[in-house]
Amino acid sequence: MMNVREHLLTVLAEECAEVQIAVSKTLRFGKDDCRPGSTVTNAKEIEKEFIEAMAVRDMLRELGVIVQPDESKRIYDEKRARVEKFIAYARSKGTITS
Repeated sequence: MMNVREHLLTVLAEECAEVQIAVSKTLRFGKDDCRPGSTVTNAKEIEKEFIEAMAVRDMLRELGVIVQPDESKRIYDEKRARVEKFIAYARSKGTITS
């Protein structure tokens, strides 16, 4: 039997997996593609899954399971800088075209 903390952590893991699935479908079929019978594009599905993951993140914060770090702006900025550095490196290797 799970407690609420364990349940929410499981839901967060599932939501992160759903982000991965939406990204994979976007890479495979394009950002404007939709599942058969749906009008939701893959790009919109990525955003939807991120929003759902953030909702669960907020619930975990409310329970005190996780806490937004004081240095979140620095973490964010450093991540962007690292990703941009590796994009430049990949361009120099010819593995990114645009």
